[in-house]
Amino acid sequence: METWLTYSAALLMAWATAFTFSSSSSLLGMMSCLTSYLTGVAAFLFLGTSIVTLAAGTASLRKNRLGGKVLGTTILWAVVTTLVLSFLGAFLAEFVDIVFPVSASAGGEYEIEMAKFLSTTDPLSSYSVIAKVFIPAIIASFILGVALTPSSDIIRPAYTVMNSFSEVMYRIHRTLTFFGGCYVYVASTSFFLGVWQEKTALAVPQPFVSLFVSVLLVILIILPLLFAFFTGFKKNPYGVIGRGLSGMITAFVSNNIFASSLIGESLSRCNLGIQKRIASTTTPLSILISRGGTAFVSTTIVITLLKTLGADISMEALVLISLSIAAASFLSFMFSGIEVAAISVIALKMLNINVYGAEAAIISLIPFVNGCALMIDMLISLMANAISGVRTKTDAKIPLKDTI
Repeated sequence: METWLTYSAALLMAWATAFTFSSSSSLLGMMSCLTSYLTGVAAFLFLGTSIVTLAAGTASLRKNRLGGKVLGTTILWAVVTTLVLSFLGAFLAEFVDIVFPVSASAGGEYEIEMAKFLSTTDPLSSYSVIAKVFIPAIIASFILGVALTPSSDIIRPAYTVMNSFSEVMYRIHRTLTFFGGCYVYVASTSFFLGVWQEKTALAVPQPFVSLFVSVLLVILIILPLLFAFFTGFKKNPYGVIGRGLSGMITAFVSNNIFASSLIGESLSRCNLGIQKRIASTTTPLSILISRGGTAFVSTTIVITLLKTLGADISMEALVLISLSIAAASFLSFMFSGIEVAAISVIALKMLNINVYGAEAAIISLIPFVNGCALMIDMLISLMANAISGVRTKTDAKIPLKDTI
């Protein structure tokens, strides 16, 4: 059975469970704790496996002189999507009449509320650890990959061994993808219970519905149009969306781009027909720079918050806010799990805008708003892999019966 179906079924089962036990605080505590530990383990596992796969992928791309094309394509795609989605978020937030909801964390101090949130969602301290070591790990893997490039007979055995280890890592990814539906059930139950018991979405549903509709607009119209332009209309964007749906679901409920990228790399290879060397290099790079979803949701949040506070935002201010958030989004990897809140606050400080503590209201909304952002980010990453495959003429068509 394809993962898109099992993951969707897990999502629906989680909704039914949460609806049945909507007032159970003990079930919420148990599921939240389990989700936090599993997410932290998955994030650490991705960090470890990507060191091997990135080194092998770098060496393979350099061997066939495809590294420059893949790197250039990924960077261009990242810049275009981030700018387009940031400006789109500003446009929608400015011209759609939405009031920022008063959440459970409203009225508190941002630093204190954020510390409370992280203490319950990151028991393994995976966010802070990965923020510190991700860039050094990527640099070390790249250097190792360059050194492993089989330019002489004496290097070829080492290159072959690293490729074999890379295949082992992908087997781990594939196995985890098969059993990922269990994780989605646990994480989704925690998510739905959290939304119901926090009550903001039930009391004031309009902002949440509007944001989700905007996210669907990005996923179903904006990104497919950009994807078609980048691929010269040679690949169906909706095939990428359908075959990558399980990765997007994982990103939405996990709130962690590193954990969901475990699934993303496996889907890129097994469902989208992207070569291992491309998925291994483009996926970590996308975590760093392809954060258009974070930029889109953060821009929407900031402008909606300013409008709710009565600010009169000129066109010049809209452009400045969009550019500031687009620039700040490239720091998203440092704030895994809290990207939208962190980038929104960073942008406000960059522009010297005082919202008098209102930014604390974002913290209780993190599970939903951050999930929406990462769902788009995951699709952007999958599309980056597919575009690189098309531009290097190395992608393959995987029959539907052979997908995972």
